Amino acid sequence: MADGIVKINYHGFWQNFDKENNLLINALRKNFDVEISDKPDFLFCSWFTDEPCKDEECIKIFYSYENRTMNMLLNGFHYAIGLKKVKFSNKNNRYLRHCICPDIPSEYRKNLPDSLAGRKFCNFIYSNTLRGDNVKNRELFCQKLMAYKSVDCPGIALNNTNPIGALDTPDWENVKINYQRNYKFSIAFENSIADGYSTEKINHPFMADSIPIYMGNPSIAEDYNPKAFINAADYRNFDEVIERIIELDNNDALYMQMLREPLYLKEPEYDRQLEEFLFNIVNAGNTKVTRLIKPFFSI
Repeated sequence: MADGIVKINYHGFWQNFDKENNLLINALRKNFDVEISDKPDFLFCSWFTDEPCKDEECIKIFYSYENRTMNMLLNGFHYAIGLKKVKFSNKNNRYLRHCICPDIPSEYRKNLPDSLAGRKFCNFIYSNTLRGDNVKNRELFCQKLMAYKSVDCPGIALNNTNPIGALDTPDWENVKINYQRNYKFSIAFENSIADGYSTEKINHPFMADSIPIYMGNPSIAEDYNPKAFINAADYRNFDEVIERIIELDNNDALYMQMLREPLYLKEPEYDRQLEEFLFNIVNAGNTKVTRLIKPFFSI
């Protein structure tokens, strides 16, 4: 860090990633002047490329919101940020679990109108039909739910209606959320199941005021109020999950009770934790730190 300016750069991030406006640089700017440089002091690395991350003379910070954090912890990064809960030899706090939680005030949810109980039934929006140990589960669940009532599937998986847009378009997330606003329920199964790993799959329905039907992160109730969504893990089988959905679908008062539940039992602190994590990394500077070593175990 020269002249009080924190020099950073990025490697291997996704298409349409905005280098000047993202949660990493925005968290750093809370405390520092930040400049994107070809000769960075701190290099954020992700995995959306086949090009290897060069072993430059700088601090390398791995960043991923896919279920890949464990693999990357073994590949020589100084620090890592991800979703999964990971336990390893971490005396100097080299790993941060950071969950992206939507900012939806309890007061807003409390005042949602009764008319939302009159929307269409349910949607299922997925393009991935192959990668992940939970992919077949969600397709099976959707097919079982269709025995009760039709589910609209505009994605590649189980497609039965017009598509809503390509994943690589900059505004795709907003398009998806606006589509989900038309539905009482949204199937929100993760691609894979790992402790701490919860993604936009559950966030988007919340942002659309649609009740998520969720399966994934075993500790999801630590992040969100369990009364605000349907967690398949709380039931013995899919048949019981569907019985609960049918109960809510046929009782407007019960449905609205769940929809109006506060999203959080306590306000999330993940953004503050990210700010502190990056603050400490910058303050440590280019100190020769030992790179992350093989974990003792992970959860």
